[in-house]
Amino acid sequence: MSISDLPVRFPQRLSRRQLVGLDATAALAYLVVFLLPVVITEESGAARVPLWVRCVLVAGAGIPLAARRLWPRPVFAVVLMATLLQLLLGLAVDPFAAAAYALYPLALTTTSQRLIPTPAVAVACTSVVLLGMVAGSPHGWQNGIGFLVVGTALLGAVWTAGFAVRGRRALARVEAARREEQAVHHERLRIARELHDIVTHSMGLITVKASIANHVLPSRPEEAHDALKVIETISREAMTEMRGILHVLRIPPADEPDAETDAEPADLDPTPGLADVPALVRRAEHAGVRVDLTMSRGIQVPDGVGLAAYRIVQEALTNVLNHAAPTSCMVRIEATAADLRVEVRDEGPPAPDPGRRTRTGGNGGGHGITGMRERAMMYGGTLTAAPHPDGGFRVTACLPYPPAREKPRETQ
Repeated sequence: MSISDLPVRFPQRLSRRQLVGLDATAALAYLVVFLLPVVITEESGAARVPLWVRCVLVAGAGIPLAARRLWPRPVFAVVLMATLLQLLLGLAVDPFAAAAYALYPLALTTTSQRLIPTPAVAVACTSVVLLGMVAGSPHGWQNGIGFLVVGTALLGAVWTAGFAVRGRRALARVEAARREEQAVHHERLRIARELHDIVTHSMGLITVKASIANHVLPSRPEEAHDALKVIETISREAMTEMRGILHVLRIPPADEPDAETDAEPADLDPTPGLADVPALVRRAEHAGVRVDLTMSRGIQVPDGVGLAAYRIVQEALTNVLNHAAPTSCMVRIEATAADLRVEVRDEGPPAPDPGRRTRTGGNGGGHGITGMRERAMMYGGTLTAAPHPDGGFRVTACLPYPPAREKPRETQ
């Protein structure tokens, strides 16, 4: 087994209850480290302060830490006040470690740019230490200045770190929302292309056959009957494909509570591919277009590339029906070791009108050629659609297909 085959496990984010449990453990550890020495030993400088006052101040700085994520502002205020009182009375046991630990969630949750407590904390610390020194605090000059410098630096560092983490998280949320919006936009374009290809191709064939049936019904009812049968077949196939797309749209997200119970069983036909091109050609021939199909046998392409090639041929034949029928048409599909090449060319009128033939991709308001070009670009390919110098109109597409990206699908 190679390293790439080993399962990759990412650490899961802790729940809110687990985080509160960690904070409670930290509060207990703080009490064990700083409260027990106060109870057990007797400091010479703190003889004039009752034991219960010292215990209350240390406990007031440690116990609230268990709720720092639940009420960050009150907890930080209580812990800071207890620490400042310890410093004022010469009983400081830690250089604002508890206050810094309580400040971090406040820095993460504070959204107002005007609320920056670091300067205020620094001023408060300086004032309290200076007052204690002037009043003759037994804590001494060196210890007071040391606690002031270390505590202020620690609070400032914690606030800066929390502010930076909050900014990173905000940017991550914005980026996630942008990616989600982009994914929705791409999915809408994909569905619009699918519906366009299905509806325009089917309606084009139906329109041609309906016109034939309407003209030959009085004189040749058998031919009209055949045209109506073709219309029935095409309409049923189009309805089946549209139901498949609508079924996908109706499937609820997996994270919804009733996603599994409300979703209908997915009984969808496989997406069309190169193996379905001959049937597509036969439908075009029924509509009055003579099609010469040349396609290599045994072509192995990914399903997505096969679907793109199928839709390109479908849209090209639809354009032939709408703009050049009745005429002759050539469809050629060839595969190399790296790409799939599709060409659809019709004879067209002797002097083709470029504006008439390209209206679906230009100023005519359609999206046929644009949709074909987008399908080719999805797989890093190219597509050209233009009048041929010898007459008619030609659509050529080149679709690269890396074999390792998708499961290959072999043509019949």
